[in-house]
Amino acid sequence: MVIGICDDIQEFREKETTVCCSVIGKYSKDFTVIQLRDGKELIDSKQQFDLLLLDIEMPQMSGIEVKNYLQSVNSSTKIIFVTSHAESMPEAFGINVFGFALKNKLEQQLSEMLESFINIVEKHTILDEGIDSDDVVYVKADGVYNMIVTNDDNYVLVRRPLKEIQEHLERYGFIRVHKSYLVNAKWISQISDKEVILGGKRVPVSARMRSEVKKKYKDYCKKNARYC
Repeated sequence: MVIGICDDIQEFREKETTVCCSVIGKYSKDFTVIQLRDGKELIDSKQQFDLLLLDIEMPQMSGIEVKNYLQSVNSSTKIIFVTSHAESMPEAFGINVFGFALKNKLEQQLSEMLESFINIVEKHTILDEGIDSDDVVYVKADGVYNMIVTNDDNYVLVRRPLKEIQEHLERYGFIRVHKSYLVNAKWISQISDKEVILGGKRVPVSARMRSEVKKKYKDYCKKNARYC
């Protein structure tokens, strides 16, 4: 992920960088922050950004002008406006505008915006073991270890509690179906009263968890526009 921070005041560029590293660093180590001093410098860089933190008031080219330019070229870059001027917000709305944060409430509001951005836009994460969560079919408790099984039938043993792995992966569509199993809803093809089928793999469902598992899977399908 490439994040651009565009503000003519260095103090705010540094503060926004700190918030970005704090929030996004919790979910992924694979991101880059690029600081820019003005909208013109941003456009001239021809850099493709996934997310822009954009000041509205800048001397050469305003944040509004940058937004209008990105819309005109059908850019998919998402924008969070960071501003001292709440009265300018109505003019700043646009197709790719994700939200707003006020500079006098920067840490709180920008953190909330970034959390929302990650939860909505980022559908996967990289585990500490270097495995993409998209590739994980299920995780099985195996004594003091947990076995992370991937879609290419490989597995990695990790010495971390299953509950800790669950807390990390739940936001990415993982569902606890049994005291010993955590599954990736992306790979579910069928759920019965006794088991979950993930492609050709079968995982038991706890009778105690059965109703909650089915509810969570329906919620996952609605959120991801899948037929369940």
